[in-house]
Amino acid sequence: MSHPSTAHPAGSTTSSGVTTANTEENVSMMTQGAARSLLVDSVSGFVSGVAALCVSQPFDTVRVRAQTIDSPAPPIVSKVDNTVPKQALRNFFSQRGATTTSWTGGHLYNTINGTFQGYGVMGFYRGIVPPLLATSIISTTVFSTFEIVKRRLYEIQQTRHAAPTSMVAMGSSWLLSQNLQLYSIFLAGSCSGFFTSFLTTPLHRVKVQLQTTTSFQYQQHTVRSTVICARRILRQEGLRGMYKGWSAQALSETIGRGVYFGTYEAMKRLHRGEDLVASSSHHGRQSHDAPLSIRMLCGAVSGIVGWTVVYPIDVLKNRIQAEKISSEVHHRTMGSLLRTGARLYRNHGASIFYRGLSVMLVRAFPVSAIALPTYDVVHGHLESTL
Repeated sequence: MSHPSTAHPAGSTTSSGVTTANTEENVSMMTQGAARSLLVDSVSGFVSGVAALCVSQPFDTVRVRAQTIDSPAPPIVSKVDNTVPKQALRNFFSQRGATTTSWTGGHLYNTINGTFQGYGVMGFYRGIVPPLLATSIISTTVFSTFEIVKRRLYEIQQTRHAAPTSMVAMGSSWLLSQNLQLYSIFLAGSCSGFFTSFLTTPLHRVKVQLQTTTSFQYQQHTVRSTVICARRILRQEGLRGMYKGWSAQALSETIGRGVYFGTYEAMKRLHRGEDLVASSSHHGRQSHDAPLSIRMLCGAVSGIVGWTVVYPIDVLKNRIQAEKISSEVHHRTMGSLLRTGARLYRNHGASIFYRGLSVMLVRAFPVSAIALPTYDVVHGHLESTL
């Protein structure tokens, strides 16, 4: 009689040990899966950010100068000898030994022509060092946060509908987007934008200063000039000076990223003929994403829509960040942003809030056509190889 009673506890111990082992194995697999997902998201975001930056910087320089300089300086006409091919090429990229001359033309044309005549082709890449140094941080943060929030929202959505969570969807960026409602995509993009604004504001303050200043020490657009500018801001304005314009930056990033990612997904769903309100009917099953050409078009449209929506806020942000570096730093609130907007409207009319928009839209088309599809392609490749 003692044998059965002895065998039963032994069996219970064995079952408990197996259960504990299975639990530990599941936790280990989940940890490894989370680390793998974070790595894939980060690398994909970094590659996408570098590709977009190489295309966007010239447009961005013209946009900022058009937004912040009311009367562009006349173009600089070089007096150096351009008969020698090597010297002519050097002058093409960086004008030297020059004098100014008068001009006539539209504000945007004068901005572009003045930038080229004054600094050569490399003048359009002034201020590229801060975003280049920050690409590894900014792009990885944007896309990683976007994916993390998407996965969390998917889990909440499935729990609310008493539906199982698909590990296939959790491991695929585009498939996860298909299984989310469109407002969830907008919310995930907005969260990534708000969180990223804490990183982008100091970089944009330095970048805008480099893009709009005429000081000689900043004209070489190198790491040294970037450090000099940052040190001057910190010395005269402190850390608060580096975050000058944060409220406008956060508002622009939050709304802009949400519209950006949301429009991209909406355009792809329109191509597939799906409902824009409800989530996709795939429920975690494998299917094919839109062709690359369609994704590039969707990305281009999302960039245009996103920038059109937030451009007035971006104008306010750049106006604030382009203000002369001074020891008298005024804390900017939403109320002061409204007052700044009212002052610009009184002085320049409504057109001031869309000055340089044409450059931004021309920029947004190729940049967004490259950025999001590049992220999709790299992310899909890493998902299948890692």
